[in-house]
Amino acid sequence: MSYALTRQFSYLLGVIYGDGNLTKGEIRIFNNSHIFLEEVANIFKLTLGICPRVYTCLQRGHIYYILRAYSTNLARTFSSRFNFPRNKRNLELPKNLTMASSLNKRYFIAGLFDTDGTVFLGKGKSTSNHISA
Repeated sequence: MSYALTRQFSYLLGVIYGDGNLTKGEIRIFNNSHIFLEEVANIFKLTLGICPRVYTCLQRGHIYYILRAYSTNLARTFSSRFNFPRNKRNLELPKNLTMASSLNKRYFIAGLFDTDGTVFLGKGKSTSNHISA
């Protein structure tokens, strides 16, 4: 399986860093949009040849969705090659990404921003972009 930093794979890394969760045998991504997770599932399929499933969950009256990509090899690779920790308290950028092209870095940030980013339009012309941790 190839883990070359393409635009799609860089975007996928950003999404996983934003809303993802890593266990020994799977990668899970939590989101409020079923459509978004179906698009991410398609990226998994195109870039990694893995066909994750999207599940609907209900908790305390709120509906959310989970993409589950079952692959022990993939989870192990994300943990070792891309510095993805089991908990997100000390999350760092993947070492591979710091050496990537500026285009791939932008795709990573786009994936991260699509999951955890907000834009605040203040009064007048001031704007503020935020990515939550």
